[in-house]
Amino acid sequence: MALETIDFSALPAKNRIEAAARESARGTVINFGYLNTDRRTKAQNEFKEAAERMLPKFNIRGKYTLDARRYNLWKYIRKALGGKDPAFIWQQTGSCVGAGGGNMSIIEQGVEIALKGAAIEYRWPWWLYTYGRSRFRGGIQGSGEGSFGTAWQQAATGDGLFELDPDGQPDLPDPKIQGGWAVLSGNLEMQWSDGAQIASNWLEFGQKRLFHTASPIRSADDAIASLANGYPLTCASNFGFAPMTPPVAGKSPNQIRLVSRWNATWGHQMWIHEFWDHPDVGPVFGWGNNWGPDAHGEPPSDYPAGLFYVTYDLTNKILANSDTEAYAFSQHDGFPARETLLAAVDFSPLKA
Repeated sequence: MALETIDFSALPAKNRIEAAARESARGTVINFGYLNTDRRTKAQNEFKEAAERMLPKFNIRGKYTLDARRYNLWKYIRKALGGKDPAFIWQQTGSCVGAGGGNMSIIEQGVEIALKGAAIEYRWPWWLYTYGRSRFRGGIQGSGEGSFGTAWQQAATGDGLFELDPDGQPDLPDPKIQGGWAVLSGNLEMQWSDGAQIASNWLEFGQKRLFHTASPIRSADDAIASLANGYPLTCASNFGFAPMTPPVAGKSPNQIRLVSRWNATWGHQMWIHEFWDHPDVGPVFGWGNNWGPDAHGEPPSDYPAGLFYVTYDLTNKILANSDTEAYAFSQHDGFPARETLLAAVDFSPLKA
């Protein structure tokens, strides 16, 4: 008997996350916007395979060591903003690929600011541009919902990702801030989803704001190496979990909401921003979602609302799955080891 499938937009807008929780518990497959292998055309799957063959394998250039128990990259952007968390992106339609990529870029900006100081300032990303271009590059015509991880990677490295209201360009709509998170309307998400219709001035400007390198990540160990050197990840997969509020694990002051089972199916892109050799529960990864501050319960310790943790073994299983598209991103050509680059950065807040 085939599982029931439902699109994110079909859930009631007013209580969408609560509805998603109920459907996840029932075993319904929920399409939050990641078009996996089965939902793509033959041409789109061929595009994905060809693109991946051309990408460099993930490899840290130079030597590095894991000299801390915790690499929580979200603390860099919190520090850059004077102790406040950024306005993470809250998706409103089946735009998870764009929202997850944009949220990863917020984390990456914090790392770059830590490295380069006053040479860089934080700007909220106009993520709809890269989302629309990912659909275009992935062969998805017109406006609508959905893209896939490799198409977003191709757009980020080929078309770029720029900030809200860049100098010399037309004004863009400001997001509404709800619970500390940034919301653009569903109508705007749909408008920019047609990547072929994005004006040429944005294309010319975006190509000045490229991610230089992206590489597939297929194991938890590669994810650790990436995060320990300051490179966050996007992760598009069928991974989901129920209940939506994970149980609390660990002892105070290091309690976390921890997911250890893959017991729901979400076509969804999220991002990975932390590795922690947790003193009570062992190695875990910090994941981010695009569903606002209340989606996964109140954090029991000092990490941003709306985020959660996943065990090492489960993260490894997700990354190794054939339907997962996970990427590490760098603003550099390749992935240089950052021990030298980060020598002047205060890592003490990152150590457990």
